[in-house]
Amino acid sequence: MHRDLLSAGRAVSLMIALSVSAIVSCGGSGTSSRTTAGAVMHIDASRAKIYHSLREVAADAELVIRVTATTQHSVDLVQGYPGDPIPTPFTVTTVALRDVLKGPANTPNALMIRQIGASNGTTVVDGAPPILQSGRQYLLFLDQFTYGPGRATDQYVLVGGGAGLFADNGATVSSLDPESPDLPRNATVADVTAVLSA
Repeated sequence: MHRDLLSAGRAVSLMIALSVSAIVSCGGSGTSSRTTAGAVMHIDASRAKIYHSLREVAADAELVIRVTATTQHSVDLVQGYPGDPIPTPFTVTTVALRDVLKGPANTPNALMIRQIGASNGTTVVDGAPPILQSGRQYLLFLDQFTYGPGRATDQYVLVGGGAGLFADNGATVSSLDPESPDLPRNATVADVTAVLSA
């Protein structure tokens, strides 16, 4: 079975504005289709913008932070359109702030990061970066998640649907987005800082 919906990224907020979210507690626009095979749902998303450099990702980010993912997360089940029998899952993970590289000095110590998909074994988002894992450290390039113009939330999404997700290895960071091949696989934190200050 196939369904068309907007992909992860900034434009997801526009689609969600037309949807109702059901919360299940568990600890650039594009298109996508969904295929169900048995109990597993595959989401195949395309992106409207592909990033080619850290500078491009940084320019589109409201917030660039170093964080540690906590064990606190939830899954939002979002109906794509009225009558759609298969909701799309979005995982919301709380992260603990370690450092702000770009953004307000008073950025909260805990932030909620929204990603398409769920790490429950029943949803696979083809080509998407991994869902944040508790205890791991990340460098995140973020935008605020909105339910449409003027309807800001306290959640954030990754720039480019995944281009803004990097593993934080201490002095270096590694891209975790398989759909951004032009981004450097590895960079130093000093490289990122230099891009942000340029």
